Amino acid sequence: MSDSFLCFVPADPHYVPDDEATLAAKEMLASLFPLAESIIATQHLEVSFIDAGENWDGVRCPICDTDMEPWWSDAMSQVHSNKFSDLIIRTQCCDKNVSLNELYYIWPVAFAKYVLEVMNPNVVGIEDNALKKLSQILGCEIKQIIARV
Repeated sequence: MSDSFLCFVPADPHYVPDDEATLAAKEMLASLFPLAESIIATQHLEVSFIDAGENWDGVRCPICDTDMEPWWSDAMSQVHSNKFSDLIIRTQCCDKNVSLNELYYIWPVAFAKYVLEVMNPNVVGIEDNALKKLSQILGCEIKQIIARV
């Protein structure tokens, strides 16, 4: 049986909320997902790739909508070599600079040092107003990633 994870990460990959904001965010998520197995906040030492697991469904250029999957793994290897400190790549399709964090991922993924993760929340996501409130609590714009492993 697989597990599902509802992950919330700052839109800015380097942003890390303070402990007080994290505690308030975890309390809010606990009230929204009382049946969740766990709610964990993780702060990585470096920016990490937060993927969708089995939900992965490809990646496209946000500029020209070309399928980027044929060379995306090479781009990932390139930016991983600098520990994701600089996510800017030059697209092969339209020869433009773009952040890996801003590509169009069919099933959302992100890059972040900080992740709030709800394990088996028993829902697909949260409503926009709850997402806005969570964003206010954390003091940043956030992205929602739904992963299945």
